[in-house]
Amino acid sequence: MVNPILDGMNIVAKEGSVVNENNGALILSTGAGCYEELKNGAICINPYDLRQTAESIDMALLMDDESKALLLREARAALERNDLNKWTSDQLNDIEMIMHEKQEVKLNETPDEAIRMN
Repeated sequence: MVNPILDGMNIVAKEGSVVNENNGALILSTGAGCYEELKNGAICINPYDLRQTAESIDMALLMDDESKALLLREARAALERNDLNKWTSDQLNDIEMIMHEKQEVKLNETPDEAIRMN
């Protein structure tokens, strides 16, 4: 179970899905940063909802092996689609886009605006 209120613990959910050899089920908070990526391979919970959390733990413990294996395959497939190379490329593309946008703003500044910014 990975249950942060806001972001965090992404590596725990991701690594747990990759190294899981006991056919366990991932219970994942909607507040986790990796929620969007792993939601189809997890039992998803609202981190503020204690009843839902308890019910999800019960569900995971009672879930049949086939259903757990299906969730695990979904989580692993998501991680394979968004591997380290893709993640790094996405980060570099975002940085490049931001730098390009900053240059565009700078080029469109009037001399008075440029003086005020410095």
